[in-house]
Parts: sequence; C-alpha cells; structure tokens
Amino acid sequence: MKKQNTLGVLQGGEEIPTGGWRGGEEIPTGGWRGGEEIPTGGWREASTPTTDSYRTKDGLGYFSFSFFEQDGFVDIDVIYAPAELNLKDQPNKCSPSARGGFTIVSEQQARDEFTAKLIAAEWSESLWSQHLN
Repeated sequence: MKKQNTLGVLQGGEEIPTGGWRGGEEIPTGGWRGGEEIPTGGWREASTPTTDSYRTKDGLGYFSFSFFEQDGFVDIDVIYAPAELNLKDQPNKCSPSARGGFTIVSEQQARDEFTAKLIAAEWSESLWSQHLN
C-alpha cells in the first residue's frame, strides 16, 4: 500500500490532485470517494480489515489510519491527517512509524482493533480541538 507524504504526493511519485484522492476522482463536499456519508463523530465502513477513516464530532476533521497487529498489540499508523495539524511538530501526539509516516503516541495500548479505533478517535478529537483553539 502506498502512503501519502506531507507534500501531497504518494511515495512512489504519483501526484494527488488538490482536494482529491489518488486517481483524480472528484470527491463531493463533505464526503468521501464513492460519496459515502461518514456519520459525525464516527467511522466509515472499513475498506479493508486494517484501514479505516474517522470524521471528528464537529464534522470538519478527517483522519485515516492503518491498524497493524504485532506481538499481541495493535499499532495505529496515521495515513492521512489535515496538513494544518503538522504532525511532525507533535512529538507528544505521534512519532515516526517504522512503516513510514507517523504512529499514534498513547499511554494506552490496544490489544484489538476495536480498542485501537477508540484510541484513534480520541487522539483525532484531541488533536483537532487543540488545532481549533
């Protein structure tokens, strides 16, 4: 799976159009590829067992994550976060991932994907509200 870097270009050289996703598909305002509505403060249906996206409770922030089971725990990698959050300047919230990009820093460790999603949602809400204040 290719991951997006902070310059709007996928690792591997594929350019991502402004306001869109890989492949140039038009994304409806307030929606996702395919037009699927994400409930406020909720998750969309997972496209794979290990990747999912979260929309903040205010409906304005979108995040995508990959969940990796390793040694009895689930690592949470950030696939997408709004650029204005500048993850590289958030050392207490995230750290470089061994897989590229960033992984969530949390005092809690997830043993299953359900708990990992709860942690990712809380992390998203915290980072987003910090950005708004």
